[in-house]
Amino acid sequence: MLKHSLGILITFAFGLACAQPGVAKDQAPVPDVPLIPEQITETARKELFQKGISPDFLGEIELKYTRKKNWIQSSLKLIEPNVYGFLYQGDYLKHDSKRARKKTSRYLMAHHHSFLAAEKRYRVSAESIAALLWVETKLGNDMGQHAVPFVFYSIALASQPSVCREMEKLLPVKLDGAKTAEKPDPATAARKLEERCKQKSEWAISELKELSRLHESGKLDAFKLRGSFAGAFGIPQFLPSSYAKYAISEYRKKPNLFLISDAILSVGNFLKQNGWKPDSTDSQAQALYAYNRSRDYGVVILQIAEQLGEI
Repeated sequence: MLKHSLGILITFAFGLACAQPGVAKDQAPVPDVPLIPEQITETARKELFQKGISPDFLGEIELKYTRKKNWIQSSLKLIEPNVYGFLYQGDYLKHDSKRARKKTSRYLMAHHHSFLAAEKRYRVSAESIAALLWVETKLGNDMGQHAVPFVFYSIALASQPSVCREMEKLLPVKLDGAKTAEKPDPATAARKLEERCKQKSEWAISELKELSRLHESGKLDAFKLRGSFAGAFGIPQFLPSSYAKYAISEYRKKPNLFLISDAILSVGNFLKQNGWKPDSTDSQAQALYAYNRSRDYGVVILQIAEQLGEI
């Protein structure tokens, strides 16, 4: 009887150990690292100073965002979709529909002059630019409401051990809901997550540095920018680095991507500089891949554009 009871206890204890969040079979539990907001901001301040982000810009971020109650929870919510992107594949093909073509066709007609100017200057079809703007923000109707400086600041925190550990706790649930052709095993996913925390942090710091430069040069008012959970803003959803390189305006010294004419020209400029050729579908697909690293993204834009040309 005693032997039987002992066996039950051992089995029960083993089951509890395997059920711990973030612990894969044959993998030792990762010790918890305290999530202390004050320590996180102090570490971030030192690192971001070292990476060249100005003290004034960083001080403004801390003043506006990190002094709010529960700000760290808001940061974690922004970090989550960015570091877990490897478990999801965007369904871009869903953007093509009768409604999409109808609305985009009307948009082309309403802003005919701006599309014609971009097509003439960059030799990128008006239909392709319009289709891209539909897929990105539904022609400016869904541009995101996140404060862009806070987005990049938050993602920059992902490499800190306590923050990455918080992300790891979500791994079992994220794996259950994964939407990929081949679901990774828990150990592989855990390693990938750790890599992503570091990579996305480095990427965010780079974009934050560019945003700081644009803000201090007067080209953008960073603290008025609202955008996506990945920090993309405006009708075409440019990142700060894309804005610096490709944003253009026909009439203004400071391009405004929330204005239709500037958004259209800037997309045309981006695609042209990334190899778009009017007589080469392959070059067009490659240029669109530079805009968003998904083959389906390019497929659906060219598909919509072709159908618009037949209307």
